[in-house]
Amino acid sequence: MNVKLNQHELKALLCVVPKHRVSCEQRLKELGYSESKIKFFKENYGYESAHISDENTFASELCKPALKALFDEKLARKDELDALIITTQTPDYFAPSVSSLVHKELNLPSSTLCFDKVGYCTSFINSLFETFLLLENPHFKKVALVCVSVKSKKINPKDSLNFVSDSASVLLLEKSQSPKPCFYKSELLSEFALDETKPTSAYKKGFSEFIITDNNLIFQVVQQELSAFLDNFLSEFALEKEKITQFFFNSANYFFHTKLIQSLNLTPNLCFNAANSLFANADCNNIPLNLCLAKNSMASKTAYYGGGGVINTHNQPLPNQPQKDINFSNVLLTSFGTGLNISAMTLDLRTLSVAKICEL
Repeated sequence: MNVKLNQHELKALLCVVPKHRVSCEQRLKELGYSESKIKFFKENYGYESAHISDENTFASELCKPALKALFDEKLARKDELDALIITTQTPDYFAPSVSSLVHKELNLPSSTLCFDKVGYCTSFINSLFETFLLLENPHFKKVALVCVSVKSKKINPKDSLNFVSDSASVLLLEKSQSPKPCFYKSELLSEFALDETKPTSAYKKGFSEFIITDNNLIFQVVQQELSAFLDNFLSEFALEKEKITQFFFNSANYFFHTKLIQSLNLTPNLCFNAANSLFANADCNNIPLNLCLAKNSMASKTAYYGGGGVINTHNQPLPNQPQKDINFSNVLLTSFGTGLNISAMTLDLRTLSVAKICEL
């Protein structure tokens, strides 16, 4: 479906990752990979390390510091937060909900409405769409949208190539008095639902207790479908690809990202991606982390513009990297993942004045 809607103000974006880092190279060495295979992996995936939560840190624990920072930095008061939306595929429990746990720990007012959603790689875009709709209601003025994943706990430790970072993001939105239009599109290719991600056991016994995805299938479907998907989206609203000022893709690795750029015939320096090298695959938070990096002064030091490039973890300028000011006036976010769902949204991100990443 293609939807035109009002964009309300995006005020602050805060991301949290666990402090504990796992070196991807060291892990591959421990698993007996040869130097040539490790080199091949690094060149194609682009991962330097992953941030993994400890055995006592779950979704609610990652949410809380990001939300608390909103209040501590006076970006919002507890009594003016009308709604809290938490989207995750890795809740602490089946019951109670993550939002109830966070609401209790942060001592939010009983009047704050809390919503819990199940979401995967497309969580950020799809939940943002629903948040804009909520802000159309006259009773809502400020909403916090949280996307959180501790997916590492549901990855088979024998799956040596599935490096994921645990993470949380919180986006603070305010009702705009003069909202601009933005555009959203989502399609569900459910014929691939049971093949792209094998059913993970819950109340009903599934294929496995672990999350198992067919990355080759995802790659093939996205390569086949995404170009037509975006062409339809842009033509529906008479949007010109040449006027998109920056593209952000929810890419799992640099190989995927580079092939997308090539198949869509995009200019690499308009396709920002620094998150994969610093955080491996952060699942639902690949785009929020990249937005923070692009908005932050860190972007000039760790920017990775798809295809080739140098992995850098020492916060130093990257050699031979294209440097340019990023124009946030008309960005296009695109995600794909479990379901198999593809979603896209255009945004003006110039009002996003606070964008930070911190370690827990």
